[in-house]
Amino acid sequence: MINNYLEGKIPMELGSLPNLLELNFAKNYLFGTIPLSLGNLSTLHKLSLSHNNLVGNIPSQLAQLSNLEHLSLSFNNLSGMIFDTGSLEGPFGSFQVCNVQIYGDFVVHIGSFTGETSKFSVGDKVICKVDYDRRKLIAPNHTCMHMLNFALREVLGNHVDQKGSIVLPEKLRFDFSHGKPVKPDKLRKIASIVNEQIKAELDVFSKEATLIDAKRINGL
Repeated sequence: MINNYLEGKIPMELGSLPNLLELNFAKNYLFGTIPLSLGNLSTLHKLSLSHNNLVGNIPSQLAQLSNLEHLSLSFNNLSGMIFDTGSLEGPFGSFQVCNVQIYGDFVVHIGSFTGETSKFSVGDKVICKVDYDRRKLIAPNHTCMHMLNFALREVLGNHVDQKGSIVLPEKLRFDFSHGKPVKPDKLRKIASIVNEQIKAELDVFSKEATLIDAKRINGL
């Protein structure tokens, strides 16, 4: 079912298909989270869900599929936040990180070596250097995403629910549920609220909070 125009969520029922060897839903318009039931496909050898609009975390159940030889989840919006790039430097030389993906309980850093051995060893001490010039472009868009969430709820109501997002150096996208088209006058009001907050140059700060407390923060 690759490269079609399929829309909607991945059916949970897929997880009950017996003897399935390959599942390919790449290059469609699928959204939502990856069903935990896919972790039941013990016979699966290949799973491709790349180039969709999936969000959320990758289920750790996928890491338990002993027969899985190929997993492709690239070009989705899993977790919403774009990864940092930079380098890991140590006795092996320098490893340039150009991509970061989550697989089960692992955070996989993808890139290339420049330098001496071109090899990591257990116990190596490394210095992590983040590309802060790139992050400085991402951070304001991340803040604006929360401002947009706040404005949407102020204008459309608290029923607005985030369905996905992507935060990049050059832009942001925010997917939400509303049930009907947003009228032009309301769009202008939403944009006005966000622009007013930007012009106010409000202080931005970080604070650790429990999940329960975080959910009470309007716009978060």
